[in-house]
This record gives sequence, C-alpha cells and structure tokens, in this order.
Amino acid sequence: MKPDPTLTEEQIKRHNDLYARANELSKGLVILDDVPQKSLGFFQKRRLRKAIELYQQVLELNPANWPAMVGIGKAFQSLGELEQALTWFLRAHDFVPDNPSVAKEVGYAAGRLRKHDVAIRVMEVVAKQHPNNAGLQWNLGLSCLMAGKAADACKAFERTVELEPQRGVNKKLLNFAREVESGKRPCPKTEEELSRAI
Repeated sequence: MKPDPTLTEEQIKRHNDLYARANELSKGLVILDDVPQKSLGFFQKRRLRKAIELYQQVLELNPANWPAMVGIGKAFQSLGELEQALTWFLRAHDFVPDNPSVAKEVGYAAGRLRKHDVAIRVMEVVAKQHPNNAGLQWNLGLSCLMAGKAADACKAFERTVELEPQRGVNKKLLNFAREVESGKRPCPKTEEELSRAI
C-alpha cells in the first residue's frame, strides 16, 4: 500500500521502515490460512506485542493503511485475543469492503467468537462479488451452518464443490449440511462439534 501522499519524504521512509519491521517481527508467528498454530513462548509473544506497537505507529502516519490493521489483527489472533483481532479486521474491512482476504479474516475471527451473524454479514456481500473464491465460500458455508442456516450453508458448499471438486472435505461438508437441513443431523454450534460430526 502506498503511504499517504501528504506525508514528507522523511515520514514516508519512517512509515515504510516501521511497516517492514512490524512484518518482520510477526513473520512466522501469525496464523496463515487456518493452519493450526503452535503455542507461543514468552519471547514470541513479546515480538508480537512489539509488532502491534509498530503497526500502530504506521497508522499514526497513515490512518488508512488497512494492511497494518490486518497485521494488528493477525498478531492479536495469534496471541489468542480474538475480540481485539476481530475489531481490527473489521476496521480493515471498512477500508476495503470488497476484499475477500479481509472478509475471510473477519469470518474466521467472528466464527471463533461464535458471532456468526457478523461473519455472515461481511462474507455474504463479498462472496457475491467474488463467486469464484472457494475459501471465502467455504468459510461462509461454515458460518451459515453454525448459525443454523443450513439452506444457505448448502448453497455455499455447493459452490465450493463446483470450484474445488478434488477436495473431499467440500463434499463431506455439503452432504452434512444437507443432512442438517433435512433434520437428519443436529446443527453444530462450534467448529469442534462440526469436526467430530464429519
């Protein structure tokens, strides 16, 4: 992202340096693509806290730097502070409301907090704009299912099967959602319940 054009050359350099340092500090410590994270030690947590400070300094120079907001959200997510993470992902979403990656981050954090209405509200709109984004459709389907909206979950999972027919988990989720919709299976409330069910 380009720094605010009203900044001086010195401020732009500081902005870019702070952003690069924050990224370097958080590298390897943040959750990427829903891959389970190893537990963090004292020094790793300290690195993430320092990264958050640096990202916040970036935002003092350029309040519209949404990637820095995502960086803060990812750091809080890795620290296990999901309310804070969701707050920052939602701020980033306000700046780029059609960005599928940011929408997925909102959906992931909101889903973990069982705020499925928030996840659905954000991801549904973006999924319509990006109908070929399988990850977004998948996350939307999960949120719909856990919110008790099995019919909507079925639509999202049908789309993921169309987009990624080779992924067996997509078909499993679609079949499961159909069983929930028909009343054959109870509706899961958490990802853990869903994982056990399929």
